[in-house]
This record gives sequence, structure tokens and C-alpha cells, in this order.
Amino acid sequence: MLEPQTRAALSEQLRPPSGFELVHAVGTTFTLDLTTALSVPLSFAAHRVAEHADPIGVLDAVRRSADRIDIFAQAGAISMGAPSDLVAFLEPMIHPVSVATGLFHPKVWLLEYRAGDEARYRFICASRNLTADRSWDVVVRLDGWHADERYRDDAAATNPPLRSFLRTLPELALHPLPEARRDRIRSLADRALSIAWETPDEMRGLAFHPFGVPGAVRPDLSGKRALIVSPFLSDDGLALLRQNVRTETHVLSRAESFDRLSPASLDRRLTGYLLDDAATQLADDDTETAVPQGERLNGLHAKAIVVDRYDGSHVLLGSANATGAAWNGNVEFMVELVGSLHKFGVEATLNALGELKEPYPAVGGEQSDADEEALRAL
Repeated sequence: MLEPQTRAALSEQLRPPSGFELVHAVGTTFTLDLTTALSVPLSFAAHRVAEHADPIGVLDAVRRSADRIDIFAQAGAISMGAPSDLVAFLEPMIHPVSVATGLFHPKVWLLEYRAGDEARYRFICASRNLTADRSWDVVVRLDGWHADERYRDDAAATNPPLRSFLRTLPELALHPLPEARRDRIRSLADRALSIAWETPDEMRGLAFHPFGVPGAVRPDLSGKRALIVSPFLSDDGLALLRQNVRTETHVLSRAESFDRLSPASLDRRLTGYLLDDAATQLADDDTETAVPQGERLNGLHAKAIVVDRYDGSHVLLGSANATGAAWNGNVEFMVELVGSLHKFGVEATLNALGELKEPYPAVGGEQSDADEEALRAL
């Protein structure tokens, strides 16, 4: 997020470290494109397979990893994408989910790799669904290992929310998981308690924040000033996120989201921004560094909150929009890290976004489109 010129693909984040192979991967997503999901087993293939260009290679990669991957997705939000007969072989690893209130909306992965007796772990928390969408998103990747005596207390304090989230997933599935899969997920969840995580450079204070699962605790969002990045906004969501922010709040969102807020939400302490048109490419078309048309990012889908406090800047990345539903009903996941105000604070982040953002003096008060509301209800 803080270096917009740096781009990452999910397949690169999933790929095992050199010399290691996948033991187990558990992933979650709201919307799921089955053809895009084929790229997941390809990420773990021992040999490189050109995506979808080698059907036998793809089939072999899926077959080899079918019992080692579990993907939980919102029921009713699973689509085919580009037609492919190969998606039928994904069926054992795809688990539709339904929750009592709200939506199943997290986008996380916990992966275990092994080389002989040595285990490595990776946790990925993103705003990107498992689809071919090309919006601007954010991702945090944490690599870990079994904690030795030096890190055991930190692991025990940090990981219980992650364990609780993982153990809840099989209970949310519409169709009962085979006992072997259920036991594997529970076992991975229990091992997560003893993982020591390496935080990104110059960041500290790692915390996991699952919402909508047993024992979930809302993060402390109090501070001097805040930046909220969210494609969707609601009056109650913004009020909740801003209630303990003492001075100004900066919000990067979409025009239609700003326009549908109550004018009362758009007070003088809130400054709004949109992604500039330049955000569809990272350089001018006539330069050698222009991004090819098929690789350009369009639209905002990232979710992030930056709060400046006395002990540094608290940065939360993940799936939760600035809406009441996200924070009071949905199943979501956010990761919190702490860094210096100079490098990770609100002002530093706005400066890093640079010309990718432009001010938007929203006034609010517009009504939602009736067809759009009906589609959302459906």
C-alpha cells in the first residue's frame, strides 16, 4: 500500500519458499471465480505450468494438491469465469459458506510448507477476492516459523484470534466437510498458536482482528488523526470509525459512495479523495515504463485504516469496508501493524499515494439507485 509502484500477484505470494513444498493451505474469499481458482494449485506445482495452456499439467497440479487446499467462499458468490472443464476437479477443495447475519467477506490465506523436518508458515491478508478483477487492492504477507523459547510468549499472545478464526471455518460451511479435512484444519489451527511471525521492515506490534467469530474483539481505533481507504462507505460505518479520532479524518473512496452519505457525515473535519485517472496506469502511454493495457489497475477495492497515536501509526489492512455491516455483522479479517509516524503515518501515506489521489469535495444526500438496492438484496 505504501509503495504504489510495487505490484504483487497472489500466485507469487502463495508459492513455497525454495526447497519447500506445500503441506496445507486454507484460504477464504467473498466472491470466487472458479477459473481464477485454478491458479492456486498451479502456485504449488513442483514445475512451472503455463496457466491454462497445458491442460494435462493443470490437471496434474490440481490432482496433487486437491487434498491439501481448502477454500471457503460466500455461498451464491461463486461463478465460472472463462469456461473450463478443469474446474470440476476443484470441487473437493471449495466450501460454500453462509453466516447467520451479514456476509462471509474475509480474504486470507494460512499456508504450511515443509522441507524434511523443517516447517515454514505464511499468512496473507488482502482486500482482493479470488477473481480476475483488476482493481487497486492491498495485501500484507507474513512469514513465520515454530517459535522457540525467545518468541513463545509473543506467539501465545498474538495467535489465539487466528486459531479461533480457522477453527470456526468448517462450522460455517453449508455442507459438512469430510472428517479428514475438518481434522486437518483443526490441527493447522492449533499449530498456529506456536507460530512466530516476521513483521514487515520497520513495523512491529502485530495483531490479528477477525470479526464475526467467537471471541472477536474490535480493534482500538482511537487516535489523533486517521486515514480511511474504502470503496464503500455508510454513515454508521464512518461514525463508528471516527468516533474516537480527535482531529481530522481523510477518506479515499469512490464518488458514488461519498455522494450517498448524509451531508452530516461530511463535516469540516473530513477530507475526501478519489483515485485520479492516472491510477489506471503508472506512467504515460508514450513512455517505456507504461503499464500494458491488460495489466492496468482500474477502480478502488483496497481497504485500509491508518490511525496516528502517541505510540506510532497503527495500520490496519484487510477486508472490512467503512460500513456498519462490515464492523457489526459480516465475517471479516484485518491485520494491525504499528510503525513510525514519519514513515507509516497518515501524512506519510497520503504523500506516498501522491498524484494517484485527487481531492473530492463531496456534499452527499443522493439517493441510492432502486435497481442497485434490489440487486444487493437479491
